[in-house]
Amino acid sequence: MENTTHYALQVKKNQELAEHLLLVKKKLKHKEQLLQKEVNLRKKAQEKLQKARTKLKTQNQEKHLLLDSENRLRFLLQSTTTITYTCEAEAPFGATFISGNVHTLTGYTPQDYIQDPSFWANNIHPDDKERVFNGLNLLFEKGTHKHNYRWKYKNGDYRWMSDELKLIYDGQGNPIEMVGNWIDISNLKEAEENLIEANRNLLLAARAGGVGIWHYNIGKKEIKWDDQMYNIYGLTKQAFSSIYKSWQQKLHPDDKERFNNEVNKALLSKKEVNSEFRIIWPDMSIRYIQGFALIERDEAGNPLMMIGTNWDITESKQKERDLQLSLKEVSDYKHALDESSIVAITDQKGIIKSVNDNFCKISKYSREELIGQDHKIINSGFHTKEFIRDLWATIAKGNVWKGELRNKAKDGTIYWVNTTIVPFLNEQRKPYQYLVIREDITEKKLLEEGSKQKERSLQLSLKEVSDYKHALDESAIVAITDQKGIINSVNNNFCKISKYSREELIGQDHRVINSGFHTKEFIRDLWATIAKGKVWKGEIKNKAKDGTFYWVNTTIIPFLNEQGKPYQYIVIREDITENKLLGEEIKQFNIELEQKIKTRTQELTLSENRFRNLFENAPESILVLDLITLKFEKANKNGVKLFKFSVEQFIKMGPQDISPKFQPDGSLSEDKVKMYIEKAIQGEKVSFEWMHCDANNKNIPCEVQLALLPEAKKPRIYASIVDITIRIETREKLKQQNQKLAFQNDEIEKRANELTITNRELKKTNNELDRFVYSASHDLRAPLKSLLGLSDIIREDTDEDNVIQLEQMDMMKKSIIKLDDFIEDILQYSRNSRTEVVQEEMNFEETLQGLIKEYKHMEETKKIKLKVDIQQDLKFVSDKRRINIVLNNLISNAFKYQDLSKENQVVSIAIKCRNGMANIRIKDNGIGIDTKDQKKIFEMFYRATKASEGSGLGLYIVKETLDKLNGTITVKSELGKGTTFLVSLPNQLTVFN
Repeated sequence: MENTTHYALQVKKNQELAEHLLLVKKKLKHKEQLLQKEVNLRKKAQEKLQKARTKLKTQNQEKHLLLDSENRLRFLLQSTTTITYTCEAEAPFGATFISGNVHTLTGYTPQDYIQDPSFWANNIHPDDKERVFNGLNLLFEKGTHKHNYRWKYKNGDYRWMSDELKLIYDGQGNPIEMVGNWIDISNLKEAEENLIEANRNLLLAARAGGVGIWHYNIGKKEIKWDDQMYNIYGLTKQAFSSIYKSWQQKLHPDDKERFNNEVNKALLSKKEVNSEFRIIWPDMSIRYIQGFALIERDEAGNPLMMIGTNWDITESKQKERDLQLSLKEVSDYKHALDESSIVAITDQKGIIKSVNDNFCKISKYSREELIGQDHKIINSGFHTKEFIRDLWATIAKGNVWKGELRNKAKDGTIYWVNTTIVPFLNEQRKPYQYLVIREDITEKKLLEEGSKQKERSLQLSLKEVSDYKHALDESAIVAITDQKGIINSVNNNFCKISKYSREELIGQDHRVINSGFHTKEFIRDLWATIAKGKVWKGEIKNKAKDGTFYWVNTTIIPFLNEQGKPYQYIVIREDITENKLLGEEIKQFNIELEQKIKTRTQELTLSENRFRNLFENAPESILVLDLITLKFEKANKNGVKLFKFSVEQFIKMGPQDISPKFQPDGSLSEDKVKMYIEKAIQGEKVSFEWMHCDANNKNIPCEVQLALLPEAKKPRIYASIVDITIRIETREKLKQQNQKLAFQNDEIEKRANELTITNRELKKTNNELDRFVYSASHDLRAPLKSLLGLSDIIREDTDEDNVIQLEQMDMMKKSIIKLDDFIEDILQYSRNSRTEVVQEEMNFEETLQGLIKEYKHMEETKKIKLKVDIQQDLKFVSDKRRINIVLNNLISNAFKYQDLSKENQVVSIAIKCRNGMANIRIKDNGIGIDTKDQKKIFEMFYRATKASEGSGLGLYIVKETLDKLNGTITVKSELGKGTTFLVSLPNQLTVFN
């Protein structure tokens, strides 16, 4: 019972506890719901707050972006060359806004435009204003418009402006404002005009110079020629296929491979083609052609098109060859004249301008004493005033004077000359100078005097006979033969002119000097005459030992025995080669003159035909106007094509018949054309733009050039007319040209990068070259030193009587030393150019003594007196090794190039260190250096004298070394007196410290 009660109480408590727990659970659930609501509210509030923050942040970013955009827009408007503006949509179109860069470009401020509505309109060029306002009508029709006109800047200059406009409409479609961009295009306009002018000049130049122009499409292998190309190749358009292979067939076989290689090389290396080659005309004649071509490429650098020119240089080639032959012939004639005669050239007053060596030799005056004097300086006083007056009267008329003159040399001796004076005439046929050619006839005159003496006295002493023989030997070419013609005796003149020795001539007959010129009959008649005991006289052409020919005036005198038969002959000759050459020269000159006249006639005929061909085939229209009838006389085919009138119609028409009544400027065509014709008649070159009309009354804008034809028969005007309708295409061409320039700039930049890479490779190569030079010099010099020692051993073992072998050993030793010196020079040059300067303190006394010791043992220096003066009271810092190189080379040269003919040979060395410099003077009294060589002695491999056995590197290394040390070197020298080198070196003590 008690347990039941307890159980019931326990159940009741559990129920109460359960109810309490249930109530608590409900309260908790309610609180949870309230808490959840509060959480949701807070979450929503946070979301709203986050959205507000995001929105605020976005607004701030947009504000900053807007400010940045405004700044960028302001910067762009200020820095660009394009002026942006807005203006009213009705006249006078006053500006409502204009960008600030207008002040920089035009000089006016934005306020100048905005404050005055008519400001823009008032500054338009008067000639453009009507066109500009008429063009604005198109803006209101289409909504956009673009036009170009001239507008006046603040500095007063009119500039070309490009103006692009657009209309802004309101909601009802009514225009309310205009916006536009304004650009200064003056430079573009100028470039267009320059391009037009350049194209015109190119066309005129090509036409005048006979230049043909061609285009070759590399992909299609097609060639296009202009008319001139067909003339150059002697072909018609129908006879030539436009494929590349057809042109190749015209090339000369010997030039084809070379020319094709040059073209292929240009295609690969991006270079121009500039070559000379030969072609074969249809008549199988050969013509010389000069060709030039440019290559157009795509962006990848692949060749697309070749554009080039050809012009015929056959005539210039022939003239060049003819000129070279003529110059050589004239030079040969002058040399022969100088060698054989006494020659002088004077002005029209007789003042001597030039003399040859023979003149100086016979007159015993120097060239300096003669030039500037007249011939009174050698006047002997022998000839009368009348004689001299007659001489001058003859040559003053332009006639040649010939005669004998007696002159007096500087030492008072008298000599006779056979003289020819040839006047040189100017265009007025007046003498402007004289060529005086003389032949020494002193011996001849003496011989004549001797002959007269012989007539007066029959008994001559042996001495007199000897004197005459001597005179004959001195003045003539003499030989004595036996009755068979075998030479028994010849004098020196015979040997001199024949170039055979006396031993080679004696025992021979005269066939030894036979030139083969004379016929057998001529020789037979000669022998027939002298065999009868008669004297024979005549001119004979002989051949010297060296193959040269000479003419002699020959006298053969038979010596008769008691039976009246010749037992020997004396042959006396006089050299007349110069006279014969002069006659042949005159004959040749006449032949050449006739040929030149014939050639000139052919050239004039060819020129006339070429003019007719150029007139008919000219690319522009050409009309010829008769100034008497004022009707056209001629018209080429392009004139017929342009105006659509036949040639027959043209000759009945005048300028007014191919022009509208009025020109675009409102002037009457008939009056205006007369004005231009008057200018052309006065000799002016007239060029103007003109509105023509064709047979269909269609207007043709043209450019006309007028020129007066220089003819005596009747006055005519030459009119060149070019249709200029397509000039608007020039702008596009200019744009393409700019694109090409941009591409070229890219190519230049690529090239710069390639050069950078090349420089790095060069540095690497230089380092490798350093290693090679060191290795080569070491590997070469070691065996040379061995050879030098071996030669000394062999020389010591050689018998002193074996002179030849000793000389050979000395020659070998000199060659080894020379090669070793050359390798040392190369090594010094390499070290100097590739090693850094090493600064160290040095003592010139010690340095110089060390160098001098090396020369004391040399045999050639023992006779030389050496003077040394060193003044060094302060520290001197520089590159000791390099200064050794400089001193060694200069001292070596002073010893090497001594004048061995001088009894006292001296070398003096003076070194003074003061004021931050070392001044070095190395002086000798040796052979000296010619003035013309002094500027070149510091060049690589240059040797100023044939006596030099060096490499030509010594002074070059000295100069390069001193450049490294910031030093200088100068030279003072005089041939035969000696040489002084002055060196200045900066003291690097400050740098060293």
